[in-house]
Amino acid sequence: MVWNLVKLKRETGSIEPKLATGGKPSQLKGKEQELGAMVREYSDYTLEEYCEYWDEQTGVRVSASTMCRELQKIEWTIKKKLSVVVKRQQTKNNSNDWNTGHK
Repeated sequence: MVWNLVKLKRETGSIEPKLATGGKPSQLKGKEQELGAMVREYSDYTLEEYCEYWDEQTGVRVSASTMCRELQKIEWTIKKKLSVVVKRQQTKNNSNDWNTGHK
């Protein structure tokens, strides 16, 4: 560790950390218009459904987190479907009944 700092000082004249470089560019970079059109047309989709739709249309599979980041960049927000919220609430209520011994 110390040797790395000595080497950095010798090479750059400073021990300040180097700026981060690189990183893998998003597979959705430059596709803002297509993403916007998709969200306008299918505004009730979940992130997973957007990923599936994108894969079907373009052949490029992206993760839900990638889709979320790109939609945030173009300032689109995703609302949870009411049915998903209702199902979760029902599941929660059923599990509470089971845990307390009530039927």
